[in-house]
Amino acid sequence: MTSPIGSSSPNRPFSPVSDTRGPVQASSVTSPTPSESHVSDPAQTERLRQDIYEQAWRNPSLYALEVGVVNEALRRTEFGISPASHQSVTHNLRQVHAGTMTEAEAHFREAGSFAQDAFQSLQHGQYGQGAMEAFGAAINAEAGILTAPSAVGQQLGDAIRREISSWFRG
Repeated sequence: MTSPIGSSSPNRPFSPVSDTRGPVQASSVTSPTPSESHVSDPAQTERLRQDIYEQAWRNPSLYALEVGVVNEALRRTEFGISPASHQSVTHNLRQVHAGTMTEAEAHFREAGSFAQDAFQSLQHGQYGQGAMEAFGAAINAEAGILTAPSAVGQQLGDAIRREISSWFRG
């Protein structure tokens, strides 16, 4: 198994700029414990990504299509996913499909989860993983902003229609 581009290791930490501090010492990189659900575990990654694929297939929507494409790209580049973010994504897929969550809300929830992942990964010296998770948080926040106006607009429009129709009933 090859390491993803930008992945970190004790001997080669990720840095977008030249890092003059030298290699990270193995003792400074800590391993996540099972209770830290916002840290990806390479032993679980394939199973979690397969489950996301299956949930996207079973819960079709535009959001599911977006999740499927990104999940496959991250699978091919061997970036992990934390159990907490896996749970968030699969929950969002079901809720968006059922119509109980907007796509914007799903993106904002994922942005928050991925931001927590990034923080935990960076704390554990997993710099490449943390950088990708921070990027994922930013992309999801942007996607939430781009999809929110239609959701807000629809809710506002429904409220206005209810108000206007009440004028004629009474």
